[in-house]
This record gives sequence, structure tokens and C-alpha cells, in this order.
Amino acid sequence: MALQGGTLNWPVEHIPDPDHLFMRVHREIIRDGPSPAMFKEQGGSMSTDWDKYSSPEVTRGRAKSPIDNGILVLEVGGIRGVEDLEVDHVPLLQNQAHSQVTGIEKGDDPRARKVRKDRIRVKLFQLFRDLLINPGDPL
Repeated sequence: MALQGGTLNWPVEHIPDPDHLFMRVHREIIRDGPSPAMFKEQGGSMSTDWDKYSSPEVTRGRAKSPIDNGILVLEVGGIRGVEDLEVDHVPLLQNQAHSQVTGIEKGDDPRARKVRKDRIRVKLFQLFRDLLINPGDPL
């Protein structure tokens, strides 16, 4: 970790395939039960926390309303095995565990991008459909 210009910068590390990521899932997304819709990019990536620096409870606690969120556990190698998805450690000032999954919405042609996104979301759902913590579970 380095201090540059008065801000703390965590080193970027390679996340090994056997490691896991925790991802928050808001209750509105799974109102009718878990579905492929849980896997979506926001701002160009799917935000997660690396288990090396976080826990399911800490990741859930980062939400604006923790009680409204569940936690999904993703194996890094499983994610990387879905087409050409990428997993990168992208630490934030307040979150050393922050990581991102990219490549779900890749491509220039809107129609092809949607087909790819839908296909990848189904593959991720087949691998990671179960929640470790459900929305509404006690904090």
C-alpha cells in the first residue's frame, strides 16, 4: 500500500482462479426468485469484493441498505471460464477488496451485444444461482 498525494492507494493484485468474489444482489432484482438478471454490468462492469480482503457480511454492509441485499458467491475460475469474461482487482480508497467482472456486455453491434449478454447471464446463473445470504436475513 502506498500513500500518494495524501490518498491511500492499495496495490492491484492478480486474483487466483480458486478464490471467490462476493456480489450484492438487491431484493428488487430477485423479487420473484434468483434469475440470470442478477448478473449485470453497471457502469461497464459488475462490481464485486474479493474474499481475500472481505467477507459476505462486510460486502453486504457496504450497501446503502444492507438488509435489502443478499450476497452471491462467485468462484473466479468459474467466471473466467464463461466465454472471455475478465476478473480484475480494482481496489478503491475505502475498499481494498473491490474487484470487477467485465465482458458481459461486450461488442459494437447492439443486437449481437444483447444476445451475448443474455447468453452469458444464463451461463453465470447456471454456475452461481444460490445466495449465501438472502435479502432480509438478520444483519
